[in-house]
Amino acid sequence: MSHFFYQDGFLTADGHKLEDIAREHGTPTYVYSAPRILENLQRMQKAFDQGLNGKKHLICYAVKSNSHLAILKMLAKRGCGADVVSAGELNRCIKAGIDPQKIVFSGVGKTEKEIRFCLENNILQINAESLPELERISEIAIDMGLKAPVGLRINPDVAGGEHDKTSTGRKDDKFGISYNHGIESYQFAKNLKGLNVIGLSVHIGSQIVDIGPFAKAYAKIADFIDNLNDAGITLQNIDLGGGMGITYTTETPLNLDEYADIVNKTIGRFDGQLIFEPGRYFTADAGVLLARVEYLKVTPSGRKFVILDTGMGELMRPALYGVQHPVRPCREQPAETHPVEIFDVVGPICESSDIFDRNISGQIMQPGDFVAIMVSGAYGMSMASQYNTRPLPLEIMVDQDNITVISPRRSVDDIIANESIPGWI
Repeated sequence: MSHFFYQDGFLTADGHKLEDIAREHGTPTYVYSAPRILENLQRMQKAFDQGLNGKKHLICYAVKSNSHLAILKMLAKRGCGADVVSAGELNRCIKAGIDPQKIVFSGVGKTEKEIRFCLENNILQINAESLPELERISEIAIDMGLKAPVGLRINPDVAGGEHDKTSTGRKDDKFGISYNHGIESYQFAKNLKGLNVIGLSVHIGSQIVDIGPFAKAYAKIADFIDNLNDAGITLQNIDLGGGMGITYTTETPLNLDEYADIVNKTIGRFDGQLIFEPGRYFTADAGVLLARVEYLKVTPSGRKFVILDTGMGELMRPALYGVQHPVRPCREQPAETHPVEIFDVVGPICESSDIFDRNISGQIMQPGDFVAIMVSGAYGMSMASQYNTRPLPLEIMVDQDNITVISPRRSVDDIIANESIPGWI
């Protein structure tokens, strides 16, 4: 069930009035529901425990979706590992207490410094995405007197995801090693003295609500594993990526029981550990972004804009992908002051793409109203910027008994604190 719902006319988070939080702490403010994150984790654990027939598996949370230490710690305490894509994310995971032997490092552009950091911390697996990267990892490992644990990311040429920009498994995407050149790439890797080739990785996209792309990709990977075995190459880990889709507006979320069944039917004969990389699935619907209405603007043609004090700098997804996030009033209002009209909800940023929702038919919001931009717990704060010299939002985590500030509000002075003006100017 949702942990954000109306109670006695007020939108609440685990029983706490969001309007009260907005008044006390100001806006923009992110609010996360700890119980909802854990509920999402438990739902996935149950589906995998029941649907994978006892196969060894590891859930590695995709840190890029929301990297706050509080969330990482909460998941670490319940056995989760992590999927990271930078040394910064790896550092966060270590500080949050995630076991390095439950961490995989992905990404197409790993630097020498990042690879060394992985090896120094003895992580489970580095997912390599090109032959030059394999050579670099091997050279660094030899220099350190180690063997690097690697998996090769294989690109199955299967599209998946809500948007062209989030589909990562097509043959001409920048990710992974071509399926058709996969076997020779493994043979190449096996001959590099600094590598211990232990795994395979595949990730076809993000926000996938249709089981079809997963079924197609995993069937190809199952055949690929058979071909690897025929070539005398056996693996310990198969990293099946993430991308499990959720509901933002009207989407039917991915059925986890069907997903587990597809994995079992395709990869089930693999005698090793399966790794999954959910991110959005845990945190997206566990978070909202609180904002305040600043203006109601009406154009000569009659188009109405509700202008908020938060924008694409705080929540990039609508501007980046052209998607909509539902915007809900924090308090139900009388029809006399808030008549039903058609309007857009937009932000203050000097970009025409700074739009949260278009053509809303509902009670129009008025200056001074507080609103919640829903399903914002993933790729919200983690993608936030200080564009227009706007300080980053405050972050709060709640449960039934607690409201805790987990990141304070920044100031303009914080933004410019490390800048300097050359003396010669």
